[in-house]
Amino acid sequence: MIGDPGIAKSQLIKYVTKLVPRSVYTSGKSASAAGLTASAVKDEFDGRWTLEAGAFVMADKGILGLDEIEKCDKSAQSSIHEAMEQQTISVAKAGITASLQCRSSVLAAGNPAMGRFDDYSGLAEQFNMPPSLLSRFDLIYLLTDKPEKTRDEMLAWHILNTHQYGEELVIAKKERRQATETYSGIIPGITPVLLRKYVAYAKANVFPKLSREAMEKLTGYFMSIRNLADSSDKPVPVTARAIEALIRLAEAAARMELSPVVTEDHASLVIQIVDESLKQVAYDPKTDTWDIDRVVSDKPKSQRDMIRAIEKRFDDLKNENGLTSEHELINSLADEGHSRIGIANTVEKMKKECIYTEKKGGFLKRL
Repeated sequence: MIGDPGIAKSQLIKYVTKLVPRSVYTSGKSASAAGLTASAVKDEFDGRWTLEAGAFVMADKGILGLDEIEKCDKSAQSSIHEAMEQQTISVAKAGITASLQCRSSVLAAGNPAMGRFDDYSGLAEQFNMPPSLLSRFDLIYLLTDKPEKTRDEMLAWHILNTHQYGEELVIAKKERRQATETYSGIIPGITPVLLRKYVAYAKANVFPKLSREAMEKLTGYFMSIRNLADSSDKPVPVTARAIEALIRLAEAAARMELSPVVTEDHASLVIQIVDESLKQVAYDPKTDTWDIDRVVSDKPKSQRDMIRAIEKRFDDLKNENGLTSEHELINSLADEGHSRIGIANTVEKMKKECIYTEKKGGFLKRL
């Protein structure tokens, strides 16, 4: 979950880790590579080195709730790669070599680098996290905080009622009586204790198998998305990792209903979920196409094409001193139908990346 601050991402992660057995909650601010994977500790009695399990290993067969994942340092982020891809952690510390199981799901949340999410920029360039790590998540949702009168009013009343109900519980406990029924609507229909037992039972006893109909449904969806790139100059909509994600999600949908078989209905449900996620993160509004590079690369294809066009036009216009007028460069590309704002923004980014430097008189020079 990536989104604006103050939309209850942390609360959602904490609640999920309380519901699912063998789950661990941690924050990226305080997480280190050793804390997430494993650390070598010297025994106080015999002086031998032993391995101490980190958050991933402790959450084996459960869920690791990782809040503020963008605040993890680079070593901590790189240690997550193997854990998410192979479900194991390889350790070689203090003369100890081991491979630890970490068959855990990861529910993570983070905030955009600039505080608020920009709909017209790629996900990878707004989020302080390697694209290779982002691509390992089966689902990515963008949670934006946009004013909406009806929803905002409902949210305000819910928070106020919850606060009032909490005060009533404190007073009722002191007076040794039951809380009033006025606030019963806040209490969930299924109690957390019962829901935790349900989840534990499903994870321990239900192992659904894919039916032929579900396999055909998932294959057809995957091929339909891949075929959107019907030529080499179009962006790649999804990678092969998408089919593995579809399988995992379909099995989870069946397990949720305690079904021993993944049916076509489960596959249809998963397709709707994945479709919504892809629309949020892989759709490029500039080109009206689906481009997975918005997630797995720091630049979407539309921006890479713009950079190539700028570099080619720079070479065409540069003088004997290797200088090109920035104003002339922008006007020349704009006359060919490119967005003037898009060209200007890309040139500014290329300056920040030290591809070009600005000289006196509004000229650009390649570094």
